[in-house]
Amino acid sequence: MLFVSRVTRYFLSAGLLAAVSFAGHSAAVAGETHRVRIDAEVVTGAGPIRDGVEYTIESLDGDYRETTTSEPVGPIQLDLVAGRYAVTAVYETAVVREHIVVDGIDDYLTINLNAGWVELDLIHGVGRAVRGETVWVVESYGRMANGKRKQMHEATSTEPLQLALPAGWFVVTAQHGGVATKHTIEVTAGVTYTYDIVKKQVAQAKKNCAQASQTGQTC
Repeated sequence: MLFVSRVTRYFLSAGLLAAVSFAGHSAAVAGETHRVRIDAEVVTGAGPIRDGVEYTIESLDGDYRETTTSEPVGPIQLDLVAGRYAVTAVYETAVVREHIVVDGIDDYLTINLNAGWVELDLIHGVGRAVRGETVWVVESYGRMANGKRKQMHEATSTEPLQLALPAGWFVVTAQHGGVATKHTIEVTAGVTYTYDIVKKQVAQAKKNCAQASQTGQTC
């Protein structure tokens, strides 16, 4: 059984429109450097994320590689030699990779992470919070070639877990007191969902585990 209360928080605002992307190749001078600015948004129009974003810039023409964390105010700024680059932005579990061309023309990139937030809480029932440590495991909804799900995040917390995830569907497992409760959740870009997951009763959990072991599955 799952109780879900959806609290929406939209980040779009007038005046914050689609970001300017990098221009195409021009007659760039070999070895010439240009000031480049890069930032990331949770969803287009939300405004730049001020902290917690890690960027990796890799040259597609050479061996340049630099990793930096966004500054607390404004976008990151760095000087790059004219050429082609791959920029990867990582914000919690959201990862986006884009190719850019640095040539001195509109060298400003805003990356749309297409992500949303979830707040996960484990409860015994309506208004009855589970106390003590809960281990949260968030996995991809679809399975990989080996039949397993891709683990997106794992955390141990005594408080509700707040997490940014790329838009889509995920499988969440909450482990508490030897009982694992699993449920599927949805994430929508630019929106916050609050999921109150009802902990399985111990007797039912043991029954499910016994049934799973008969088919070679693990609990």
